[in-house]
Amino acid sequence: MTKWHLSWQELFAIEYREVVICNGQQKHRADLCLPQPDESLLIVEFQHSPISTDKICEREQFYTQIGYLLWVFDAREFSIQLAPKSHNSDIYQFSWSPPRRSLWAINSGLALDFGHVILLIAQAHQRHGKRTPCGGWGWLYHRSEFVNMLYKFTTHFTFDRSKSLWEIKIRGATTPQLKAATKLVSQADSTIIEFDALSELKKQLPNVNQLALRGALAAACLEAGYLKTRVLQQYSAWVKDI
Repeated sequence: MTKWHLSWQELFAIEYREVVICNGQQKHRADLCLPQPDESLLIVEFQHSPISTDKICEREQFYTQIGYLLWVFDAREFSIQLAPKSHNSDIYQFSWSPPRRSLWAINSGLALDFGHVILLIAQAHQRHGKRTPCGGWGWLYHRSEFVNMLYKFTTHFTFDRSKSLWEIKIRGATTPQLKAATKLVSQADSTIIEFDALSELKKQLPNVNQLALRGALAAACLEAGYLKTRVLQQYSAWVKDI
């Protein structure tokens, strides 16, 4: 257990720490398990080191059957910029570059600890291509305020699990060729043959030169998260980055 992890747990009574939770044959040890005013439970997971998408999904599936789950990540080394949405506001926007992509699997509560303040994320979007950075907004707390809030978390916030915490933010197309290429990419499967795609775009936009169509197709594939590779040493293809 890291010093950061321990410093958080010591802010809570010992009966709420390292609580073993069983559900059938599965068993997990929660960092914190806090009873709420509405008689529900808030499970808090403090995470200092990187964690895989599989482990995030496994813990979310387990803990959300018991109560509500809130992740608190050590974000002191994250490259995140904060800016208030308005003067004297506790609502802050954030941008994150490069983001830790495994956190995009989180669909429960998420807070980022910057050492002196904690950002409880309300809404976030993934990076989608190079032009749309990862970011979002949330509420900024001092640590003591955040700790006090956790004891009545469910009276302040609701979890709508029908909506994902992280949305894919797509930059809107502007030119006719980029609009056509974006639509073509969105309708394609995981692989796009450049020759066939350019032929289709040429049919739709016969007056646009080949170079402009090629650039639009490359930009649309980049926005969609496709990587450029070679197929049969003849045509280019973009294969989706899973």
